[in-house]
Amino acid sequence: MFLPNPEHANVSPSGEWVVVRHSKHDHHILIPFPVPDSTIFFYNLETLKYGLLPNTIGEDLKPKLADRLWSPRWDASGSGLYYLSSEEIDHVDLTSGALGRVRKDCPGCNSIAINERLGVIAVTRRTSDWGPVGHADYELNLIRWSESFSNTLLTMRERVISMSNVSLSPGGWWVSYEIERWERDEQGKSQIRAYRRYVELADWKIGKVITSTKNQLTDFWVMDGVVVEPDLEALQILRHDLRTGERVVLARLAPDALAEEKKKGVEYESVYSVMIGGREQQYLLFQPGYFGGPLHIADLACSLQLAHTERAQGEQ
Repeated sequence: MFLPNPEHANVSPSGEWVVVRHSKHDHHILIPFPVPDSTIFFYNLETLKYGLLPNTIGEDLKPKLADRLWSPRWDASGSGLYYLSSEEIDHVDLTSGALGRVRKDCPGCNSIAINERLGVIAVTRRTSDWGPVGHADYELNLIRWSESFSNTLLTMRERVISMSNVSLSPGGWWVSYEIERWERDEQGKSQIRAYRRYVELADWKIGKVITSTKNQLTDFWVMDGVVVEPDLEALQILRHDLRTGERVVLARLAPDALAEEKKKGVEYESVYSVMIGGREQQYLLFQPGYFGGPLHIADLACSLQLAHTERAQGEQ
């Protein structure tokens, strides 16, 4: 799948389904059938089935809903989606088609993450106008469902180009977000750099803060405190233990893994975004391109079985 803006991709709680918002403002999404200007696209990692917004959503509502459905995030049951809509947080039940309002106010919000068990919402939002060097004031807020932004559980402030792609760990012990900011390189030239911050939570207070490799995809948690990350120096994916700082290689791409792209004249040297899916977390979803590009899906179980077979044949 071609995803110009990967932050819209989100994996269901079962690990089976990926949901992607396709907007007329994006460039293209390569799927096997025509789509309207704005729509919600679903893909099943297990069965390879795909589809648009289900038939439970009325035809008159589908275009309007898809155009408003920003930063879609699965609910805990996997039967509905939370989303941002005109600075509000809403919910759509994909089984019945019913719409509901979670919060009537989310000023300046551009991404959300929700933990139903804890009753907590994490948001990133812009709180000031752009400054003279392209920076603005942003906040990461953790709030309870019914609380106002004047009574947040936790607030982190940064003056950056952007803050987005917020993500909560499965148990709610960590929160993460991506930032972009201007920095000077060794020659003194200004350039935009992107990072991901991981923030450890202790009684809703800020604990350890780790700044790490850029990763635009948001479902990167192996467990609380352990994530998958791209290696910006090579075609491989790392497993990063945030508590110990240890990074180990989780998977390497075979020399011919991206042969199709190479035939088209595009040769990648590293991975830039990665997340995991599948019932057993056996799928790696990654993008080798810095500015979006094809979303590749690798089956680790299949790769391990193939490697075992090849090794056995070699020993014979």
